[in-house]
Amino acid sequence: MRQPSLAHLSTDELVDLFEQNAIEQDRVIFKEQISKYKEVFGESDAIYAEFQKRGHDALRALMRLYKNPNMQVRLQAARLTIGVAPTEARSVLENIARFGHVPQSANARAKLRSLGINWRELK
Repeated sequence: MRQPSLAHLSTDELVDLFEQNAIEQDRVIFKEQISKYKEVFGESDAIYAEFQKRGHDALRALMRLYKNPNMQVRLQAARLTIGVAPTEARSVLENIARFGHVPQSANARAKLRSLGINWRELK
């Protein structure tokens, strides 16, 4: 499946699309819909690439999702913004690592480990 161009979207529209995609990721994971997994996560790759093209300001727009009620949304936003908002993104990852449920907590712990942070030592 060929991904449509996302260049025509405003940054706010791209953030909304990112949020909806992460919610769909959560549904696919929760319902164990393996057949949809590749499609949904493939779409996320295109969205992530568009944010990378747009630079730091666009990535910072994802910070508004740090308080989203959906843990997958918060996780993906923190993972993508760790380079532009390291303190804030780390805090989100730490909270998910400590208080989240699998698989998001495991993914947050893995990201923290990749940053050289031992999540077990967090307060």
